[in-house]
Amino acid sequence: MIFSNYFSSNTLLVDTWFELVDGGISKFDGSESEVKQEDILNVRLYGNLEKVSIDALVEFLTSNKSILKFRSLSAEHCEFQVFSMSDLISRQDMVSHLIPLEINFVVMPESQRTIEPKLMVFDMDSTLIQMECIDEIARMCGFYDKVSAITERAMRGELDFAESLKERVALLAGLEESQFLSLTKSLPVTEGVVDVVSWAKKNECKIAVVSGGFMPFVSELKSQLGLDYAHANELEVIDKKLTGQVSSKIVDGEEKRSYMLKLREALNLRKEQVWAIGDGANDLSMMSAAGLGVAFHAKPSVVKKASASIRLPKMQDLLFFLEG
Repeated sequence: MIFSNYFSSNTLLVDTWFELVDGGISKFDGSESEVKQEDILNVRLYGNLEKVSIDALVEFLTSNKSILKFRSLSAEHCEFQVFSMSDLISRQDMVSHLIPLEINFVVMPESQRTIEPKLMVFDMDSTLIQMECIDEIARMCGFYDKVSAITERAMRGELDFAESLKERVALLAGLEESQFLSLTKSLPVTEGVVDVVSWAKKNECKIAVVSGGFMPFVSELKSQLGLDYAHANELEVIDKKLTGQVSSKIVDGEEKRSYMLKLREALNLRKEQVWAIGDGANDLSMMSAAGLGVAFHAKPSVVKKASASIRLPKMQDLLFFLEG
């Protein structure tokens, strides 16, 4: 069974709620359950719905005695409201059944659906930009293969981030400061980032970049895009050469989370008003502490623990999650 069977224009009216009960479809009659709004999961899917099979998802929901209400918003956008009459289905349960669909999704409490973010916190490498800065610096030193392999393992969560960073930075010792700074002048900004920044400025939403990379890069990105906050590691430089040491507190996963929470407090925001977006295991801590944690073109281990997922490196897809 594919989504076109449910959402074709010949079957369902756009923006009209329907129910899936006992394997059949009927127009929702408007009667509401006694289940509290905060106990209802709102699920939105984005992409080529005509090619997505939902058999396993429907079987999972019906086997859990779930009530499923849904509507088509366009050919590439549909919305569900899901709750169970017995044990409530958790967000993680729902995400585990959405991942095989290979489509963009967001799962959040129904009570949170219309709350716009007032702070978005982004990772930098492979999120706001399409490169891993330390790997490219290592290329200048002739250690690209070794460093990139360590980076990949760290992003999958197989290595302690802080220790892996020290190991990689040590290989950069002796590099001229001017050489690595030259990389900051040609940062490959991810497609759609400018659109998201524009939305944020129009809607009084602050944007922070917090990175396990290095300050010269995040500072340049902050200036180039007009971001509000930036936080990253400092590389020690003596006599205009890298020493192979980090001179600041290492920005690992916990430091990212701590920085985000400090910004939230300073801005007097609720958890639901904060979104965190990243691709690596070191982003999971801040993503779990945010109102919405978005896995962006992420490692599978990250998608499993996220509340939302964008499969391709197109940041403009984040704007779909802002639709009412």
